[in-house]
Amino acid sequence: MKELICNSCGSKEFYKTPKKMTCKYCKSVLLLNKEKTEYVQKTGKNRVAMVVALLSVAIAVPFAAGVIGYLMDDNTQISADEMGSFGLENIDAIENWSTQLYESIIIATRHTEWTDGQTIVTYEGGSLIEDIEYIVGRPESTSSWEFEGVREVTATWRTDWQKDYSISVSITYIEDTGMIIRKDVWGFPR
Repeated sequence: MKELICNSCGSKEFYKTPKKMTCKYCKSVLLLNKEKTEYVQKTGKNRVAMVVALLSVAIAVPFAAGVIGYLMDDNTQISADEMGSFGLENIDAIENWSTQLYESIIIATRHTEWTDGQTIVTYEGGSLIEDIEYIVGRPESTSSWEFEGVREVTATWRTDWQKDYSISVSITYIEDTGMIIRKDVWGFPR
């Protein structure tokens, strides 16, 4: 096999999963195919990322409006704990998700050090997002931000809007390592 070189940054170092390789430096993604290997996405300022971001907002806003409307209805009496329980009990309504899979996800242990006036945050021992995506597929939406110098991404999977209930699974992970640091599931009947 010939040596792979990232077309975006020239790196020769990649994270590898059964179906793709991701550049360790610029996060460009290569899909692996027996016949050929091709770049399918570049991170940074590209049209695919912009379209995904716009679609995420277009999906998230009506979803949030529905949740807020439901919660503000005077006849609605459901607590956050009940929403979590309802979501976990009905998680299999989201394609490829199950209670067993959700409960098997290990949350990374967070370590915080203060050195020379700087906060250094590290994580260890968590499940990897690429393993979850390999099982359940790509999330419906993602959002990211930087917190204490660490780039975090939340991936979200949801039920179809046509159902009589709404279920959502959100997994937050560290962008550089893919290590999972938080998981949430919730839902409610419509």
